[in-house]
Amino acid sequence: MKKEVRLAVPMIADMELTIAKTAAAIAEFVNMEQDQIDELSVAIIEAFVNSLEHSKSRDEWFHVTFEMWPDELRVIMQDFGKGFEPETVKERSGQKGKAEGLRKRGWGLRLMELFADDVEINSGSDGTTIKVVKKVKAGRRE
Repeated sequence: MKKEVRLAVPMIADMELTIAKTAAAIAEFVNMEQDQIDELSVAIIEAFVNSLEHSKSRDEWFHVTFEMWPDELRVIMQDFGKGFEPETVKERSGQKGKAEGLRKRGWGLRLMELFADDVEINSGSDGTTIKVVKKVKAGRRE
């Protein structure tokens, strides 16, 4: 049976830290190991920063739902911006830059995929929803 926490934060700089701290507290509650918490925090921060910088959201709020399941923590993040095509962004982030061989920016989606066990992105003209899943290594307390 899942337990759920919902959070809405204003779309302003540094609110990603509020989301990450909330995620860390919830992850500790479900007995995630510290390395898992750190990875989850990176994925969440990247999602928020991408939304803040690119969504042009008509709603000033970023919505986050934390779903606690017996074996995983799901973080569902939503904005109501212009949307984007994830595959196009992934292709561009893999291109070489002129200066140092790699682009310094454009790694957000790749980092989310690297640090989460599963990432789902649904995006369209009504906004973007990103679901990040992190499996719980340790047994969950009830």
